[in-house]
Amino acid sequence: MLWRQIHPPGSHMVPFPIMIPDWSQLPSWSWATIGSAVQWYGTIQELRTAAHVEELCSVTIEDSDMPYPTLRIAGQPMKMCPQEDVLSISAAINLHGIPEKPVASFHHLGFTCRYELDSWFLHQTWDNASGDEDRFFDSLISSTVILPVIWDDKDLYQVYGAQCLLLWRDPGFGKGVYRRVGLVKMEDTQGSRARYLPSSHLVRWAKHYSKDLPEQDFVEQGEQGDFQIELI
Repeated sequence: MLWRQIHPPGSHMVPFPIMIPDWSQLPSWSWATIGSAVQWYGTIQELRTAAHVEELCSVTIEDSDMPYPTLRIAGQPMKMCPQEDVLSISAAINLHGIPEKPVASFHHLGFTCRYELDSWFLHQTWDNASGDEDRFFDSLISSTVILPVIWDDKDLYQVYGAQCLLLWRDPGFGKGVYRRVGLVKMEDTQGSRARYLPSSHLVRWAKHYSKDLPEQDFVEQGEQGDFQIELI
């Protein structure tokens, strides 16, 4: 699940066809739906040599009525409110004039969030916002949840913290059903000292943001306070 799209040469030139994933045959969590090269989050050897790697959610593969299996995930999906939670947000503007790779800071959360959106979702969100940056940021944050997946202190990307999935709830399905639309890197704002922080530092804030999760945003809640969602 932890892969990111590598944009092909010329992908920021106009015009450039944006491939909408065909979810009729492949799940959103598969890199095969993107139709371009991807980069994986670390190799098995890199993760094994990390001083500390911890899974922040559990994943179960389940059969479904679709041509592919779905993933049942138990974790802490974090729902942000742009008006109440956002301290600051910024992004570089690409040649399309689209805000790319937004970096957001949130109240209570001791981490900054670096968004890496899949191309199709970036362009679709921008089009739905009619080219307005404020509406784009509000739509991005309010329509998605951040799911922490792995905590590690191996500096694969010159950051310490958590690697997360960015998930969009598909309104065409029942409650708690999501599509994968990108990654989020959660970096501790304490900089290099983050390597000495336990994952519980993040989990504590994740629970703060998931405690008021609307009923339609999860399948069921576990006894340990985690939330089960379905990824298709």
